[in-house]
Amino acid sequence: LVGLGQQQLAILFVLALIWLPMLALHWARPDERIGADEFTALNPNQIEWKYFINGIFFLGLFIALTAGAGFEFFTISVGPLLQELGGSQEQLTLLFGLAAPIGLAAGALTGGYFCARHNARAASLTGIIMVGMSITLLSNLILTINTLSPAMWLVPIVLVYITTGFLTAATYTLLMQLAQGKYAATRFAILMSATNGCEVWISFLGGKLTSSYNHATVMLILAPISLLAVPALLYLHRKEDNQVRAA
Repeated sequence: LVGLGQQQLAILFVLALIWLPMLALHWARPDERIGADEFTALNPNQIEWKYFINGIFFLGLFIALTAGAGFEFFTISVGPLLQELGGSQEQLTLLFGLAAPIGLAAGALTGGYFCARHNARAASLTGIIMVGMSITLLSNLILTINTLSPAMWLVPIVLVYITTGFLTAATYTLLMQLAQGKYAATRFAILMSATNGCEVWISFLGGKLTSSYNHATVMLILAPISLLAVPALLYLHRKEDNQVRAA
């Protein structure tokens, strides 16, 4: 819609997407099988803090804060990056309106299948490596080749979106598994908030670096940060292996 000059319609469309689910929840009738006691606020003095203050949960927080660092700066800077490469408004619309969502969906479906076929830890490790490789490829192409047309740049950019979808599906599956048990919804909400925290701190750091380097160089610098999550993932893998042997 923006590419067609319909900015007002685009804004209304986005607002509708945001508010319609909220209105649907407001109009939805509560399940009569659930008693009012289920919605009683929990007294903080009754919370079993051991479910929140333990090594596994802290590992989950660390993974949530670091695993996505490689792609978070890419997703917020890809628009200006494509413009620097000569991309037009129509190509930006094609990227964000069609190519990127398809790439993310394809990657997420592949990541979900990988989690079901193997496990979420292995999928997360694979996703971190894939994201790092795709961002390294894109950054090096930008830094060494300047003869590609803007449309051709969409190919390596979409490749990063595919790997991003894969890693996102894998890490979210892992975080859901780590949050299972008592207070699962609350613990998962905290872990998901940590993924937003990852976006905040990596965006701040990337913004500082762009004052001295171009976007491609900054992506190349920040991509390896995701590797910080690897030791935590390996520890979880080894811990589960030990539990299986003990059983």
